[in-house]
Amino acid sequence: MAINRWRMDLHVGRSFITEKTNKSLLAPWEYIPDVNSTRLPVTILTAKCQHDRCLNNMASPVRFNQALRVLPITYNIRVYYRERCQDPRHYKLVPGTFEVTVGCTCARA
Repeated sequence: MAINRWRMDLHVGRSFITEKTNKSLLAPWEYIPDVNSTRLPVTILTAKCQHDRCLNNMASPVRFNQALRVLPITYNIRVYYRERCQDPRHYKLVPGTFEVTVGCTCARA
């Protein structure tokens, strides 16, 4: 009896926002890998907001705008969690959702 084997491309691509572009935003963030060995994909890049207040434009002498706060932008993605079967050599994949922070934005405080 043949066993069907399949492969899943779990490569995490680069963001379309470059580091240089991200640094010029009013609500900059950095990407942090979230790693979970029981989840597929194992690694998911998630944004971490660098400040809790929005930056002013470069012409302003005040660094932070107290009227604007930084909010994360989130998106739910489908992931699969490994769950052990009775036979320890096998596992099943259980679908689930994972909330990913994809960036940060400014909103009135």
